[in-house]
Amino acid sequence: MLGSLSAAVKFSILILVGAVFLLAALALFTTIVKRAFSSSHVQIGKFIDLTDATKDQGPYLVARARELNRPLSLDGLLEIKVPVLATGSFAMREDFKFLADTKLTIQGVDVPGFITAIYNALPDDRDIVTGTPETVADGSAMRVEWKAVSGEQRSWLLRSSLANKSEANKQLIDQAIYRIVYHLYYDRDGPRLPNKSHQVNFPSPRQAYTWGPELIKPEFITNAIKEAEPALSYRPGSGTIFALLAQTYILQWVNDSTKRGEFEPKIAAAIAAAKKGDVTRIHADMVELQWLFYTWRYATDEPAANKIKGTLLAKLAQAIEDARDDRSWYARDLVATAKKLQKLDSANRTALRWPN
Repeated sequence: MLGSLSAAVKFSILILVGAVFLLAALALFTTIVKRAFSSSHVQIGKFIDLTDATKDQGPYLVARARELNRPLSLDGLLEIKVPVLATGSFAMREDFKFLADTKLTIQGVDVPGFITAIYNALPDDRDIVTGTPETVADGSAMRVEWKAVSGEQRSWLLRSSLANKSEANKQLIDQAIYRIVYHLYYDRDGPRLPNKSHQVNFPSPRQAYTWGPELIKPEFITNAIKEAEPALSYRPGSGTIFALLAQTYILQWVNDSTKRGEFEPKIAAAIAAAKKGDVTRIHADMVELQWLFYTWRYATDEPAANKIKGTLLAKLAQAIEDARDDRSWYARDLVATAKKLQKLDSANRTALRWPN
């Protein structure tokens, strides 16, 4: 009796183990099928933490990419194409993660180890990206390595000057994401994937400049600022975002004469930060022209107005020259605007409006 009961228990345990392994196999099959039909183009391998070599930052990189993927709605800002991170291009290597927790031996054969060995022997089905800390004389650095399915390898050394290793780690992860996206969609030596859905248009302040900032409701500008400032937390150091902020600060400066002293340092700082960042020369020229135009228009005395006018005329000539060999729509718009400004009647400057 006891022998039969013992045999039944053992048999039940064997059935249970087999069922668990069958469910794991089905989960693996589902994962493989999803992977085969997924839109992911690059697999995130191990990204070693700067302070702890045993810690993998890969999952954080994918989560951060999703966070950066949030579209930015910046009402009233200059229309410009800004790439949105396509997190569909990122995937983690977790197909056999459950095997690491499975201990199954049949006739002395480590089944999970055997399956993993076969899997690893197969060629990669997508590009793999990894990150490893590197020692540099100043600050922190990470070597990002890209291994293509074809076997071709690329690598980039990313740097951070931040003293805090934790903050430097986050900054380097952000840089790695930008580098991956750039290589996927824009690098001449990269896959050059189609990016039809990976751009967003910022609405144009041409609406505001056409009507005249004086006629824009204050809440229109305030809301634009509220939406623009958080953008820096998603794309820290972006010259484009700083340029857009400068343009909305200028609208606010025009709209509220009682706080111009408060806005002027913000405008100057935003323009300076934009030039240090990745803003295009065309965009930077447009922002500076808008600022010079309105400071000239609202100058309270003629000597100051004449001085600003001289600077404005010189900037107009420079902007036209800067855009001479640029075939983009923004360059053509800059040239058209600059030429209209050159023809404005300065005798009645206080009644002038930004050309459209």
